[in-house]
Amino acid sequence: MYLPTTFLAIGSTGLGKSTFGQLLCDAPTIVSTGTSSTACEATLYEKNSFRYIDTPGFNDSEGTTDEETFHQILRLLQRHSKHGVFEIHKILWFCAENERKAANLQNEAKFIQRLVDYVEEVDSANLWKNVIIITKGTLPEEELANGPKSAAYDAMRASMTKNNRTNVEDEDEFIVEDEFIVEDEFIEGGEQIVDHFPCWIFDLKPGPNKFTKMKPELRAHLNAYSKKEVVTALQGRITNDTVIKIKFKEAYCTKCSEKGDPRLFIGRCHPSQASKHEIEIEKYHPKSADLQHKGKHIQRHWKPEDGDPSKGKLADGIDGTTVGAVSSAVGSLGAGAYVLNVAAAAQPGIIFGGTAIAGTIALPIVAAVGLAAAGGYCINEKLKENYKCRYCKKFYNEKGCLEECDDCGKEWNSEGCISKYLCCNKCEREDGCELRERCKNCDQTEYKLTTKGCIEYCQECNKTWGETKGCDLNVEHDIIFVNMIP
Repeated sequence: MYLPTTFLAIGSTGLGKSTFGQLLCDAPTIVSTGTSSTACEATLYEKNSFRYIDTPGFNDSEGTTDEETFHQILRLLQRHSKHGVFEIHKILWFCAENERKAANLQNEAKFIQRLVDYVEEVDSANLWKNVIIITKGTLPEEELANGPKSAAYDAMRASMTKNNRTNVEDEDEFIVEDEFIVEDEFIEGGEQIVDHFPCWIFDLKPGPNKFTKMKPELRAHLNAYSKKEVVTALQGRITNDTVIKIKFKEAYCTKCSEKGDPRLFIGRCHPSQASKHEIEIEKYHPKSADLQHKGKHIQRHWKPEDGDPSKGKLADGIDGTTVGAVSSAVGSLGAGAYVLNVAAAAQPGIIFGGTAIAGTIALPIVAAVGLAAAGGYCINEKLKENYKCRYCKKFYNEKGCLEECDDCGKEWNSEGCISKYLCCNKCEREDGCELRERCKNCDQTEYKLTTKGCIEYCQECNKTWGETKGCDLNVEHDIIFVNMIP
């Protein structure tokens, strides 16, 4: 005999569901100290070849209705199903000893019976054959399980009545016929098909007790077992190979977040759809950035560091070696040497203005004076009036011919030295000069976004459409089935 793979535990709090889970699959166990369920939600535990599904207690789960608990259990089974099928080998129904069918037992039996809606028709009769009623106690009287068994019988009868009533015209004939149908299904070999396993696990707490030294045979007569013995005893009660195959449909709602089997969808859905952008206000520059000069726009004449003027704008330049030599000689003199007397410099051969004076030294001296002037030296204003730029042929005291940036020294028409926006002349990393709307989701930008929104939402609750739980109980789901016929 072998222990089946999967157990589904159902029952009220404090009757041993979590304890059996710990014994079978090492599931963590929290000892119940009140009427609230120790299992807050349905949980599947698995170890070796065994699986155990611990569930919240019906009637005692705080803040959760029994219907929600039932749906929660089935959603768990669907998540762990293979190709839409979840197999259960035994349902362990934990009940308090009771000769009468109490209201809580009727309620629990009703939910067990509802599993029939999720199995194939040929498997429906096997449902209660795979249920074991477990009661916690040492009294062997079978009468103490009559309450759960009667509740199971009534649940099965009510289900069959509901499913078959439309096929019978005579109501009285149906009632009589229904009684025989249910009895045939529920009684096998003269006995009810629902098994009963009364047990008391005496070694859950440390220390000796009255059962410790008893012989196993006597303990078994009193339904008292050790932790190991109760697992063996449970194995002995598994006498058939039938499996409950829970079958699920796969679908989703286009309006809310419900997915899975439509029979398990919550009753709320979203009523009306709208779209919007997720808008934020940002600063921006309406025009692009361009390289500009950081300094001022200045105009000047040629100076020595500009290099050989004959390679630039100079049309009929001078000897580069002479210019360099004279420039060096002049540059080594003190500033006072450049405050020259015009009369002293006016020797034959020197060119001042447009008047030619003979002499071979004229050009170097004038060039030197010109170089010094171009270099920014303190030059007698009279010399500026008489010395011309070889680029533009204008005197040095006239408007310069070379345009440049006084910060980077580059030609003004060359590539700038700093990137600035054309709209406001701010540097590239500075905040924008105008405001606009931008959608954080789709990144669209406009002064005022008027395009269709990229986010679908519910107009009633403002939650995301198709991705959040519904808000209206009076709205039906828009169900799309996946890879199957509904």
